[in-house]
Amino acid sequence: MVYNRNYFIHLCHSIDVIMDEKSGLQERNTANQYMDSFKSNQNVFILFDVSLRLLNQTTDELNTKSVVYKVFGLQTLEVVIKFHWNSIDDSLKQQIKQLIQNWFLVDLSSDEVVVKEWRHMMNGLSRCVVEVVIREWPQNWPQFIPHLLQKESTLSLYCIWQLSEDIGIFFRPNNGQRRREITNELNNNLNEIYSYIYKCMDSPDTDLCLTAICTLNVMFEWTQLDENLLNALMQRLAADYHHNKCIQMKQSICDCLLVCLNRKQLKPNDKIAIQTLHNNYNISIIVSIVGSLQTNLLPLIAHKISRQEISKNSLGFEFDDNEDFESFFLKFRADTIELLRQMTFVWEILAQLSAAFFAESDTLLRLLIDKTLMRDNPNVISSQLSCISALTVFLPHISDYSLKHIIERTLVLSSFTIDGQETKSKDVKNLRRHACSLFIKICQTY
Repeated sequence: MVYNRNYFIHLCHSIDVIMDEKSGLQERNTANQYMDSFKSNQNVFILFDVSLRLLNQTTDELNTKSVVYKVFGLQTLEVVIKFHWNSIDDSLKQQIKQLIQNWFLVDLSSDEVVVKEWRHMMNGLSRCVVEVVIREWPQNWPQFIPHLLQKESTLSLYCIWQLSEDIGIFFRPNNGQRRREITNELNNNLNEIYSYIYKCMDSPDTDLCLTAICTLNVMFEWTQLDENLLNALMQRLAADYHHNKCIQMKQSICDCLLVCLNRKQLKPNDKIAIQTLHNNYNISIIVSIVGSLQTNLLPLIAHKISRQEISKNSLGFEFDDNEDFESFFLKFRADTIELLRQMTFVWEILAQLSAAFFAESDTLLRLLIDKTLMRDNPNVISSQLSCISALTVFLPHISDYSLKHIIERTLVLSSFTIDGQETKSKDVKNLRRHACSLFIKICQTY
């Protein structure tokens, strides 16, 4: 035990060195070399004992530090499972499986740690779970699914995500017979897994909901599609909310639906069913996104994005001094442009998804070439051009009037100036290039 403790102390010191900003390059390299060499230790009991010590390690300092200890402990445990499983006795195997089952009962909240480190921990935990599943399930671990699905948690979703990816995309394990056994068992439990994901999608926790959608993105690559889940995805896509978290959710939903449509072995009837389901929600989706752009976002940016048109009191806030106002303005401008960029991305995916959208496309394009929204801000105009670019797939179906005006606007914008004054600003040059690229794209469409 003293021998193990020495390893533990030395590893903690190495982690501290790597995390310390004041550490020199040579110190960091030495610490990394020691940590790598430790994972090559052939004494499985030392590896397992030290991994448990690291997983149970707590610190009075930053939570991030504690998580880094745990992440290395998980990496060490993964080494035990991947490279020593066949050489360890049944009692140790059972101890590891019991440890994993306990993880599913713990509420692992991302609020306690920095998100980046929290995700590393989720990945580490789920990798250990999947490595045991590949070796033990279902024959020697029949209770795995009940433990996995007993509580709505991000960890369980990560495990489903990783297992689906390994089996259906990376074709693990290499042994074909073993892979078929796991695939068959996964398919036998698919209804329960889908029901679990559906519940997680209904959670008020947006992070849990987003993880559930990302999990579906992987599963829909190869598992049987579920109409209830597809319908739930469409409902969330059509919902009228626009804050950053939910826009990110809509992006993930669009990605998920595109995965369904692009499956290599998708039957024609299944593709028609997905597109029909999507078209049932088309109007509400379009109204939601276009309504937000037209009534809220574009006028907001067009009228209040420049220092010349925004005053300290125009938004109803009070500022201590010019420095306070400048700090607010820069963040306000960056956040608003990022929001528009994200909404443009959702719009682009919707354009790819839609099978029949032609009646609405003319209205959307007319909105985007409305001169009253295209003031003198090149960033705003460029974002509008991005939206138009996403809808070029529908150009053959729009009116001659709209087509004429789109061409006219792109030509005018290819030599854009602010108030007739020539400028060498980067934003203006980028807008001109964007307009020229769009014009070429329009020509290629015809």
